[in-house]
Amino acid sequence: MPLPFLLLIGIGAATAVVVRFWDRILNWAQGMFLPWVDKHLPFLAPYARHAFTSMHGVIADVRRTIRDAWRALRTRLVAQMVEFTRDVDNRWIVSTTSWIIASLSPQEDHEVIELQEKRNVALKDLPPEVVERWVQQNENTITFDLTQIRDKEVMDMKMEDEE
Repeated sequence: MPLPFLLLIGIGAATAVVVRFWDRILNWAQGMFLPWVDKHLPFLAPYARHAFTSMHGVIADVRRTIRDAWRALRTRLVAQMVEFTRDVDNRWIVSTTSWIIASLSPQEDHEVIELQEKRNVALKDLPPEVVERWVQQNENTITFDLTQIRDKEVMDMKMEDEE
């Protein structure tokens, strides 16, 4: 993979972590980091506070954008399931099934179509939840309702913004 692509993936992952844990980061900054800056680098304190205040506004905008995008997607996405099935030699087959409303036009039926994608995944690339269920409970087929998981994540994100 070219370096710029890897860099973009890294930036995206870092952004996702910051958005997800922003409230904890801000509490840490307020409780520990900013008081330390006040004490040891007082000339930088206003800049540090301004940086966290500015970031808070950006994070709130990103969360709103994520919620709005998810709501728009959910008008068509009925459900999405992912199934991890153990194959030979510790390889896993990942099947993602999506049920999507083909058209939202009032003149047409709301036909639901099913889309399916399968791919092979190495053990080292499995999500930790899958590995845990496989090792702890000896499950060789593990299924997750992605729409339910994302609905909960978006709802939790909304509650954090409203606090």
